[in-house]
Amino acid sequence: MKTILRKIKFEFLCMILKMKIFLVESFLVMRRSLKSIIPFFTFCLLFAVSSNVLCAQAPQSPWVWTSMGDKFQVSLNLGDDFSPSIASNGKFYFAVWARNTGDGFDIYGVRIDRDGNKMDDTEITICKAPDDQMSPSVSWNGENFIVVWEDKRNRKRWDIFGALVSPEGRVLKEIEISIGKLTYDQAAPAIVFGKESHLVLWQGKRNSKTWNIYFTLLSKNGNVLLDAPIQLAPSSRDQAFPAAAFDGENYLLVWQDRQNGRTWNIYGARISPEGELAGEGPFQLTTGKDFDRWSPVVSWNGSHYLAVWEATQQKNTNFLGGRVSPAGDVIDFVDLTILGDGSNKVSPSILWDGSDYLLVWEENPDGASKILGASIQSDYRWVMVSESGPISAPGKTSSPSYPAAAHIGDEALVVWQEKRDSDNTWNIIGQIISKVKTPAPGGSNLTSGR
Repeated sequence: MKTILRKIKFEFLCMILKMKIFLVESFLVMRRSLKSIIPFFTFCLLFAVSSNVLCAQAPQSPWVWTSMGDKFQVSLNLGDDFSPSIASNGKFYFAVWARNTGDGFDIYGVRIDRDGNKMDDTEITICKAPDDQMSPSVSWNGENFIVVWEDKRNRKRWDIFGALVSPEGRVLKEIEISIGKLTYDQAAPAIVFGKESHLVLWQGKRNSKTWNIYFTLLSKNGNVLLDAPIQLAPSSRDQAFPAAAFDGENYLLVWQDRQNGRTWNIYGARISPEGELAGEGPFQLTTGKDFDRWSPVVSWNGSHYLAVWEATQQKNTNFLGGRVSPAGDVIDFVDLTILGDGSNKVSPSILWDGSDYLLVWEENPDGASKILGASIQSDYRWVMVSESGPISAPGKTSSPSYPAAAHIGDEALVVWQEKRDSDNTWNIIGQIISKVKTPAPGGSNLTSGR
């Protein structure tokens, strides 16, 4: 019986694709205007055939996030600070970044309380090795923080290093992650904690020209658990900018991939806590080859994953997305439009706060960049996005960019890099945001399942 139902569902979805999603578009038209009865019968047909179809409305509009107080300076440096990352242990935040010291870039950090006050009299020096250390990423494991970054201390190639940092702000040990394991450059690391170990992933050169995705596992105390980094999906085509989330059983890794040789698309794969491929091999989240999809981010909400990525459409960059079940099934048979109003949007960062997703990003509508945020609610049958809320004020000289966020309860700290007007140096800036207690009406993206 299950085989018959799957066959019926597959044939139905093929029909939908051949019709170029005409029925879905009809329903969306119906939602805006109830003058036509045809879309209503279309919706009834869809609902009768598949359980992962359309839902007319969410139980409530998503919460709107609003800034609390003024933005504040996180880093206290007369030079340049870049590429912030942030994590929370449920009591306070730990922000890290790369600093230009004049002799190269090093990794620094600071602890910040829930009111935005820095808890350290001096910033924490995480790594001052020779040459450059850049692009840090930080995660909390219930006992300590682990920071990872790309490192060029051998002056020949980039490797991945890390450090274990206590809740008191002490660097407990340095971690050699990819050093001596791989011949070519390793860059753009990300880290996420699972049940008992961290997954560290990055893009690495498989030869002198081609980038692929690699990963390894770290224990809570910072020990590397695998004998050598694992190449996730060996390919002669470039892969880049990986991200990951954990669902309580497995990790989901997502990245941009140029398998078709023409455009970038978004791919994913599930990895077990032991570092093995879970289920079938890598799968494609996106559906088209007509434009590029870039820089995915992903988070888990207790039911399914939501991935969001940049998409270059008609000379503008918008945010599209897709959902993945814990079994690795792609729920949506078309890319979801998360934010697509025509303003250029880049550098998304996403988290799950226990009831909603928080998405923050950089936007450049009129040549003046700013940081914005939105709340997203998601069920298997719908996705709803709140109105965008300003986190940083626009300004032609400040150029806020590369935001990252962590939360404690219904509040979050967003950090980003920003130019200081007085001397044009880059600093790390923070802003506490909180949920508006009365849900505000927001836009909705009604979606369909695969």
